[in-house]
Amino acid sequence: MRAEKQSKVFYFPPISPFSLNFSNEILERKYRRLGLHPPKRATQIVTMASPRITPFIDTIVFTIAVLLTTVACFASFRAVLTIQILVLIVVLVLTLLLLVPLALDVRGLRSVGFLKFYANFFSWYPRNMLGAIILGLPTLTVLATLMMCSLRAQIVYTFGFCLLLLFTVIVYALFTMYNFWTKLAMSFLTVLIGVLLILLAPGAYCGEGGVCGPYSAANDSASALLLATRTPISELGCNVTTTLPMFRETWDNFWIEFVIELVLMLALVNFINREFEISYRLSFNCDQVALHERVAIKKAKRQAEWLLENIIPDYIIHDLKTAHKYSENMKDVGVIFATLSNFSQFYDEQFEGGREMLRVLNEIFADFEHLLPKYQDVEKIKTIGACFMAASGLNSAKREKNRQLGKADSHLYALMDFCLELLETITEFNKQIFNFDFELKIGYNIGDVTAGVIGSTKLLYDIWGDTVNVSSRMYSTGVKGRIQVTESVAQRLGDVYEFEYRGEVFVKGKGDMRCYFLVGKK
Repeated sequence: MRAEKQSKVFYFPPISPFSLNFSNEILERKYRRLGLHPPKRATQIVTMASPRITPFIDTIVFTIAVLLTTVACFASFRAVLTIQILVLIVVLVLTLLLLVPLALDVRGLRSVGFLKFYANFFSWYPRNMLGAIILGLPTLTVLATLMMCSLRAQIVYTFGFCLLLLFTVIVYALFTMYNFWTKLAMSFLTVLIGVLLILLAPGAYCGEGGVCGPYSAANDSASALLLATRTPISELGCNVTTTLPMFRETWDNFWIEFVIELVLMLALVNFINREFEISYRLSFNCDQVALHERVAIKKAKRQAEWLLENIIPDYIIHDLKTAHKYSENMKDVGVIFATLSNFSQFYDEQFEGGREMLRVLNEIFADFEHLLPKYQDVEKIKTIGACFMAASGLNSAKREKNRQLGKADSHLYALMDFCLELLETITEFNKQIFNFDFELKIGYNIGDVTAGVIGSTKLLYDIWGDTVNVSSRMYSTGVKGRIQVTESVAQRLGDVYEFEYRGEVFVKGKGDMRCYFLVGKK
């Protein structure tokens, strides 16, 4: 099942085959929000495989392409005009504005104040509008040079212009951060302009007065000189009519082939761009699925840890993970049993199978458990029917810490205070229930116990020993609403609590024992 789900993620992503948008609107909005956003973590290791490296590399390559295009224009057309300088300045400024934030982004400086502007400016539509302008800069450079140099050079609409135009089409394969349709529109516009220029003016001449126009075979007096010396016509001047029949014949055989090459280049570049777009969206979708799976795994792990910590104390879990077992003998452990002695009278199996009565019992025990965070030394052991069992002093680390602070018996006092709050809790609960008062009896004892975990699958944490048995007898022979303790407990805690002697009580396995009731704190 998991393998089938993974194959759907990789081979059947939720991407429209025409628009290349995600069919899930929420996923599409997340993808469009990708840009120069501040990082969630201040430190982030950047490698060549990092997604944010790609736009930076594309910008570097694009900058080099723009400079090469400009140099090629200057070298081919043998002219440096004001319009060329202005176009070059605009190109370099826009490229720099794109390169600076990407460079800072790679350096991990995305939290810089002015980059917040870029974070908003690089949203989906502004980013692609800016991308359309930037992607068209090399073509603009070539066309601007072409238009101005056409007054001086016979090389207009020749092989140099064709090669430069092809080069500018290749540039549209850069910048995967821009949408496929943006690059398709701009590359198509570039090819369309190039084809129109080729069809409208496949040759040129320079006549008297420096006026240039379509080719005319009126005179070819300068043809031999130009072909022999390859001297630019700009050096010959435009005071005579100049024609190149041999060039026109060559061009007539070449322009159709060049148009086909332009169209094929357009198809190739946009096929590459389409594959880039699909691969980036597929990668983004996989990242989102992986993120969702990680969140689900973390949630399941937290739930598993929560369940485990509620079954077994957290200070024992480490020993279980390493040794797969746990048992320990503990001294001076306080143990209590708190039972609802008249719950059997409340329970009625004829009413909804007893489910409502169990719900009430669960509410009572939940109220008891809500007191535990207040008493860090007290640990719930288990519930047995209507009986709630707890103990204190089972955490060796906490007991050692208390001993160093001079509070070696603090866990015993905490357990007795917990018992007093149990009585108050059941009193408050009885005020909220109609026609029934629960009676709580509590037995308390101190002594040696053995704590351990039983089982290998359905684990059970429990304590055993004579101390536990005597504590159980203290509640079973006790009185409702009172806390009954042994004589040793009364002597041990007598400096903080006040007890009253009850008398001798027969305890199974022990005979007659002197027992006491807690009166309260001194």
